[in-house]
Amino acid sequence: MQVDPFLILPTPSVSDYDVDPGTNRAETIAGSPGEIVQRLDKARDAIAEILKENHIVGLASHVIFKGGIIWTANMGYRDMDQKKPVDSDTIFPIGALSQGFTAACVAQQVYRKGLSYDNKISDFLPQVNNSDATVGDLLGHRTGLQTSDHWPHLSRVGGFPCKVNDRTIISTYNNLGPRVTLRSQFLHNGIGYALLGKIVSPKYADYIKENVLKPLQMSRTRVDLDETSDIEHNTSRRYSVGVNGRLFVHARSCGSWAYGPSVAVGSMMSTTNDLAKYCIALNQAWKRQRHTKDVEIQTLRRKPVFPDVDLLFNPLQAMGAGEKANKSHAAGWATCTLPAVIGDIGANPELMKTQMPELGTGSAPVTLIWNQSRYHGTHGFVGLLPEYEAAVIVLSNTTTGDDTPDWIGQLLIQATLGNPYKNNYAFLAGISARNARQEYFELAEKLQQGRQIKGPTRSLSDYDGKYKSSVSGESITIWKRSFFLRHLGKEERDEDERGQRRKKGPLGMTIWGAGLGGISLHHHHGDVFTWFLSWNQMAEEQFPFVHDAQFYTIQFQPNKSGTAIESLIWVNDSAKPEGEVFARI
Repeated sequence: MQVDPFLILPTPSVSDYDVDPGTNRAETIAGSPGEIVQRLDKARDAIAEILKENHIVGLASHVIFKGGIIWTANMGYRDMDQKKPVDSDTIFPIGALSQGFTAACVAQQVYRKGLSYDNKISDFLPQVNNSDATVGDLLGHRTGLQTSDHWPHLSRVGGFPCKVNDRTIISTYNNLGPRVTLRSQFLHNGIGYALLGKIVSPKYADYIKENVLKPLQMSRTRVDLDETSDIEHNTSRRYSVGVNGRLFVHARSCGSWAYGPSVAVGSMMSTTNDLAKYCIALNQAWKRQRHTKDVEIQTLRRKPVFPDVDLLFNPLQAMGAGEKANKSHAAGWATCTLPAVIGDIGANPELMKTQMPELGTGSAPVTLIWNQSRYHGTHGFVGLLPEYEAAVIVLSNTTTGDDTPDWIGQLLIQATLGNPYKNNYAFLAGISARNARQEYFELAEKLQQGRQIKGPTRSLSDYDGKYKSSVSGESITIWKRSFFLRHLGKEERDEDERGQRRKKGPLGMTIWGAGLGGISLHHHHGDVFTWFLSWNQMAEEQFPFVHDAQFYTIQFQPNKSGTAIESLIWVNDSAKPEGEVFARI
């Protein structure tokens, strides 16, 4: 076995691997609930170390075993300024974890109302261009279209749900270009889940309340991102971490887009207590489906929230290629058999210079079903171990550049299973957080290469105007800053790529669809400008950290004679390296 530097090796014995086939595997591998709790208590110090290293303000977590909560860790604050602590009823935005609920609603309608995973989306939404894509294709992220996350995740607080609304959702989906052939590759595409929300009948938000949340008694789970109406009733603030642990608090979202298709994509809010009810019900459905006689199943299925759990957990699309294709995406969940390398849906794999660690090394094979979420100021991880009726739930209120709940979730699974080969997750969390910042700083240096000291040869007024994309319909406005504001106004200063104070650029930019306003453009060379912001500015403005130099480059295009600017190109999605053309209007 090749030894990784972050692996803590035990002295294994034959008993670590040999399991008597006549024994209860859950008890043999994981031990008694008391023994599991002891291992989890030992992991608490590592969690505290991770939170301190990554400057996480608040975190809530549960571990479930044999259908009940056996361990809880709530650390830090839901409101740092007022020193209000996190508890198991603290409400967090849950981002992409919302998609598991969408899949549950679709699965109910497949079982009870004759819907099929093979139905084409265009049968329900004729305006959809991708006419061959089916319900199952959207659930399994196998449409072959470019990721839809580049536009929504650019937005300031609330921009993601606002972008995904009834007026724009189909046109946004139609404007996604094909990257691979249909059903050939896993490409995460949240917009597909918004379309799924539109085919659930009756109205999705009402349906999920009556058929999922109410039966499971998830009374503190919301179907809109409203952080203002329940401030005094335990709703967490959201934070971003700047350089040297500086914290930036996010503005509260008012939930004005309530009940739109964003509910199906990522605008739900919940608590670890409510998510525990959800996970316990899923595990019970999984157990019932495998250990109950067919006649009994038919009697039971009519009432449960999850009448046919195989509709949720059966693989729809392999994740990865070659030897790495040992995981699949099902309906709202990723699935694999441990030991395996997980975390694919989060940020950490891109930040690790070496391969992600294998979870479950040395233990007997066990099913893991998991999902992760990334949203402005929050991250989440939920993992199910249905053979043990076990689950791990982790929610945090802080964006760091990496994915802290992923590491903590894997740590808690490791402790629950009692893996003989243990990964050092505190060490890994430190690496990913440092790598996130280091890659961003290196990107800043890369953008400096080739920058000309002299300004553009054209008049700045030549770039003024409004530019619009015929593909996405989005608009960008460029304007010239006034002389007095540029040279005299103290407020007209920002930070350069290294975090040093500087005068704002001579041009300003607003990207309307992303909610980005007043961005300063700095000349690079020719007709090329950059808008790269310091780490602290990105954190303060609640922008995502994109590690691609082209993303921060605006290339103006002259007409054939070269006398006037007629368009600009912005590579806002790395999956589309040719960029998006915005014509001057």
